Amino acid sequence: MTYQQVDALSDSSVILALQELTEILPGAEDGSGVRSEADARAAVVRLLAEAGVADLDPDELLASEDEAMTAARRLLSLAVADPDTGRVAEDLVRDPPLDEQMSLEAAITGAVVLAALVGWLQMKISLHVWRKGDRTEFDFRVGKQAASPEVLRSVAETVSGLLGGNAGPPPP
Repeated sequence: MTYQQVDALSDSSVILALQELTEILPGAEDGSGVRSEADARAAVVRLLAEAGVADLDPDELLASEDEAMTAARRLLSLAVADPDTGRVAEDLVRDPPLDEQMSLEAAITGAVVLAALVGWLQMKISLHVWRKGDRTEFDFRVGKQAASPEVLRSVAETVSGLLGGNAGPPPP
């Protein structure tokens, strides 16, 4: 399966495949605390900042439909190549979900991409969110220990590539 096969899908098929993939991923309901698009945006931005990869404004993350669709295609391609998600993602690309009624808007596209991205991240690192007053705190772990700087950077570089650069290989 190649990027060209994902690229050949319609925009709505890519988004629907990511929606379905997100629902299938283990840990989708693990109580990690990522309950909203704002939490997902904040988690991704914090991951990139902690790893020293990028300093982004959460409100500008996937702000346009073009950015969101590019990231969606990259994420679906990454999911196909990733050993943890490859089989399911390949099936979704070969036989994508159909919804003739779906019209895409940047906000919906971005929300789906962020949900799928957080789901994929949770297969690589444990992501926990808690709130202290009006602040939201994040903790990134591998197993029961905090993620090493190397693992965090590897995951963050992959995420950065999905959002606006060349995506690297999936982290271990």
